[in-house]
Amino acid sequence: MRSRGWGVGLVLLVAVMGTPGVGRAEPYVAAYLGGTFPLDAERTQTGPPALSVSGINVDESVVFGGKIGFWSDPIRWLGVEFDISGYEANTPQQVVSGLIVIATEMDITAFGFHLLGRIPLGPPEGDPMRRAYFYLGGGPAILAVTAEQEGVTQDVGEFGLHALAGFKVFLSPNIALFAEYKFTFAEVTFDTTVGTEDNELKINQVYGGIAYHF
Repeated sequence: MRSRGWGVGLVLLVAVMGTPGVGRAEPYVAAYLGGTFPLDAERTQTGPPALSVSGINVDESVVFGGKIGFWSDPIRWLGVEFDISGYEANTPQQVVSGLIVIATEMDITAFGFHLLGRIPLGPPEGDPMRRAYFYLGGGPAILAVTAEQEGVTQDVGEFGLHALAGFKVFLSPNIALFAEYKFTFAEVTFDTTVGTEDNELKINQVYGGIAYHF
């Protein structure tokens, strides 16, 4: 599933970079590495028996990913980007509120489509957008999930939401380092032997990376 997801990302990269007008804006590519820090999850299962459990511990994970995007030429503080990342959201077997929660492994490839705004730092002389800036953004996400529970594996696709904030500083007119926080909300549903299971995920991600601005 994850290899197919990264193939889709490569196709979108070629399509975006070939779009008329992008070359006149400020396109960029980036790669990053960091970690996930999930909040407790909620699991709802249709019966029998039907039940809902909150406060489920989700393991932390490494996250890695890449971005392609561009900042507008006429409105330089406004930008868009496509973000693809890979991470895990595994829940170990545990007892919550007297109920046994079955271990579940989730291998996630997330595709984010973000609208961005930035605030430059420093004096206005020259090009302040090529020195350092804070940025905020967010948008919809598509999650390609491979879930494994009790030896049964399923591939599912779900919609989610991203919200993010970051800081970028330029080492040269083209090369920059950045640090970013991203929050992901999604509900992942898959079939079980007795019905369906819905997992509500709230995942914090913190990472750093390097970007090249054309």
